Amino acid sequence: MRHAAENGDVPAMFQFALLCEDGKYVPKDYHEAFHWFSLASAKGDPQAQFKLGACYHYGRGTKQDLSAAANWYQRSADQTNYVAMKSLGFLFMEGLGVEKNLDKAKYWSERAAKDGGNRRAMHNLGVIYAMDFPHLDAIQKAFVWEKRSAELEDPLACLALSYFYATS
Repeated sequence: MRHAAENGDVPAMFQFALLCEDGKYVPKDYHEAFHWFSLASAKGDPQAQFKLGACYHYGRGTKQDLSAAANWYQRSADQTNYVAMKSLGFLFMEGLGVEKNLDKAKYWSERAAKDGGNRRAMHNLGVIYAMDFPHLDAIQKAFVWEKRSAELEDPLACLALSYFYATS
């Protein structure tokens, strides 16, 4: 696989990066994974772009750079990667690497939740709507999204939902 990656095969670049990241069949090496995710990302691979964003987000194989994370999540999200949409929405929700923007957070989280069925994006939507407290319709929407996420066994949503039940 490494040979194919070295010869420019983009799927091989991505797969080899995953092996390096996980330490399967090759020694675990985040720097090597970062290198191959970078090469595959430059060739437009949306999965590699998401993983490269995650490398920057968490400082794996490179220095943590939340602005670069947002950039790569955006590129991947623009190619319909729902996990990247969820991650980009989170960065906008928290103002990490980007200016805090709840409209953009809601947009990306809704796409990941509605179109991609991403349970953490559903939870994030619940959080975004809860931020609009004390508007009753916002709290109702927050409850609906937390409930949907909890039904998919998202642990943070289960915790949030228990709060809704305890305080209603």
